[in-house]
Amino acid sequence: MIERGVEGFPSGFAVSAVVGRLSGWVTVINPRTVVVALLFSVGVGVFFGFCPARKVVQLNPIEALRYE
Repeated sequence: MIERGVEGFPSGFAVSAVVGRLSGWVTVINPRTVVVALLFSVGVGVFFGFCPARKVVQLNPIEALRYE
């Protein structure tokens, strides 16, 4: 998933630069905002990946398969 973030930053920068140039707006990218967005997305990914995995680990495999 990190690859998507690595691809997303340059493409987002390029799109904002093109839109800014076409519309006559000044494009400002604050490094702090980029870092906060990156940390937030990592936090969401870890949280929503870890919580279900933790629930699954606590299940008894035989009981879990019985209700499939």
